[in-house]
Amino acid sequence: EGIIKHSRDWNVQRNPELQEYRLDERPPLEAQLIDITDEIAYSTADIDDGVEAGLLRVEQICDAVPIFRRTYQEVKSEYPCIRQKVCLLETIKRVLDRSASDLISTTAGNLEVSRVQSLDEVRHAPARLVALSPGIAEERANTKRFLYETLYYSPSLKRHKEHGEQVIAELFGFFVAHSEALPSTYRQMAGLEPMHPDEHNLRVEPLPRIACDYIAGMTDSYCLEQHRRFVLS
Repeated sequence: EGIIKHSRDWNVQRNPELQEYRLDERPPLEAQLIDITDEIAYSTADIDDGVEAGLLRVEQICDAVPIFRRTYQEVKSEYPCIRQKVCLLETIKRVLDRSASDLISTTAGNLEVSRVQSLDEVRHAPARLVALSPGIAEERANTKRFLYETLYYSPSLKRHKEHGEQVIAELFGFFVAHSEALPSTYRQMAGLEPMHPDEHNLRVEPLPRIACDYIAGMTDSYCLEQHRRFVLS
């Protein structure tokens, strides 16, 4: 339920196949928290990765992201002789701290005002209780827009994205055609082997779904290794 709901709300009429996940109710607090904390973490880390990879320039980020510009200038003012890389890292750390601290205080305030005392009350609250303040939420949205425009859809990454899609598609096709290569647990979940007595509660799913789930759980390096082993060999 947390995975299904953590980043969006659903409509039970439009998505009846997901109705077992209580789509007409708010998700638990943990699921609400995961979405925002995940985005705070990756948006700040991706700025560092983008600069490190030569896809983003510090000046470019300062021009487009006001909170980054203000914080970067603040750090430079405090430490005039600081190297740019160190200044960048300190800026990222402060921006992350600002978002995380705001998330804690805003959520605590929402919980106090709502007076929720149980999971059932969380589920039936009029809105999600885990949240950023409007100002910080706008800063986060601005950073997200910048990263999508300049990094995630960067033309220089197009070839790498296409290669990644090819690897996943070919690996998926292989496992669907050669289910014997799947680990035993996944073959059991596909109904191709008897369930172990300790795993009798696992639900049998179609083989394509199981192959998809298996690949989705791989790290990048393991996925490439499996592709070399099964597809390229």
